[in-house]
Amino acid sequence: MLSSPLIPLQILLFGEGGSPFPTAKHPPEVIMVSTLQSGSASQWSFKKAIAPGLEGVELYWPSLLFIQAVALAIVIVYYQSFAIQSSFAGIASAKVRYGLPFAFAIGFAAGGVIPEIAKLLTGKVNRANSAWIAHSSFNGFVYGVIGILVDIFYRLQADLFGATPNLTVVLLKTTVDMLVFSPLLSIPLATFLLAWRRHKFKSGLVFQAGFSNFYKQEVLAGLIPCWAFWTPVLLCTYSLPVNLQLVFAMLAEAAWSIVFVFINSQSTSAP
Repeated sequence: MLSSPLIPLQILLFGEGGSPFPTAKHPPEVIMVSTLQSGSASQWSFKKAIAPGLEGVELYWPSLLFIQAVALAIVIVYYQSFAIQSSFAGIASAKVRYGLPFAFAIGFAAGGVIPEIAKLLTGKVNRANSAWIAHSSFNGFVYGVIGILVDIFYRLQADLFGATPNLTVVLLKTTVDMLVFSPLLSIPLATFLLAWRRHKFKSGLVFQAGFSNFYKQEVLAGLIPCWAFWTPVLLCTYSLPVNLQLVFAMLAEAAWSIVFVFINSQSTSAP
């Protein structure tokens, strides 16, 4: 997300190059350059635009499925254990008490702290220098902004469809999230912010070929992994009480970020 998050899973999902699931075959920078070149050299096609996302899902589906299974297990345990419900009540209370700053902080941690610690532990980052701090801080900022956006969206959905997590409400919220919020707001915003930084914070360079071209070449590829990962996770998310949904979604985001760091570490260290 940078879906409901995000940020289908958002920065590690999209990478600095703006493409989801960078692989040994198509690292982020290569995908970005090749996409832009192909856009100018040949006619754009929907099939080509979503190809990187399809490849990423095909390559990493075991990790996606693992996190989705853990998410489902957490929901089941939550409703089966009064002790778990009581312990989670403190989290829900903190979320209500601190509001949007809480949303930003948990988003910042999910995108700018937890995955970066994982990178340090796996050797993806050799040392914590000023460039790494700036990079991590901006990633955290993006996730924090998306965290606020997601929090507001979750509240809006609760007002529109209700806070009771019955089957109809869960399906409605997931559908609106995946077909409206993610493709029209959260993923484009996260992708723009990453591209904005890549172009040294010059918005004109991001949209120099027009917004339509930006969306087709940089945003569309993120929709496939967003739907593949977040649809099952959001079914679990919206099954929980409203004040736990943001925390749960960001934990899923952080979990995927950590798994992706380890996957990328293994691929780059392989002979």
